[in-house]
Amino acid sequence: GYNELTNSSTPQYKAAQWTINDSSKNVRSHVQDFLQRYILALLYFSTGGVDWMDNTGYLTKSHECTWYGISCDETYRVIRSINMPNNNLSSFLLPELGDLSALESLDLSNNNIFGGIPIEFANLWSLQELNLAGNALTSSIPYEFQRLRTVRTMQLQSNYLSGSMPPFRELEELNVLNLSSNYLG
Repeated sequence: GYNELTNSSTPQYKAAQWTINDSSKNVRSHVQDFLQRYILALLYFSTGGVDWMDNTGYLTKSHECTWYGISCDETYRVIRSINMPNNNLSSFLLPELGDLSALESLDLSNNNIFGGIPIEFANLWSLQELNLAGNALTSSIPYEFQRLRTVRTMQLQSNYLSGSMPPFRELEELNVLNLSSNYLG
């Protein structure tokens, strides 16, 4: 919220300041360009980007589509995938990732990510692959995940998830669902 953007000790503030002051944006007038650059800077600041195994390109003048683990649509340059398994990310999952509406693949497996899965991930209408396996995620799988109509693969195994599962029967595209090694009822 607003308080996070005005408190200089938060990752949100640091990411906003970096994005606003970034000289490489060259008057990037498209809101999506600004938003996705902010979200990736926020990911960097909030998950200890300086300590990642690979942080190539982050917080540089290069386009965010060239940063490590990021793949984009070549025509519109919108983020299609974030793939950073085994990269020493350490923090909670950012609800802001749910604002990357064109995201098709998210792989943050085998890091040190903890806390719950943000309900905002249900807004990833294009998501086809979700891999958050091998972290320390807790809480339950958001009931709203039943809205992820395009998801084909969901790997959430080897976490500390609990509670009941959403009714995944509505997800007709879902081919792989791995929830093993959790505490689901």
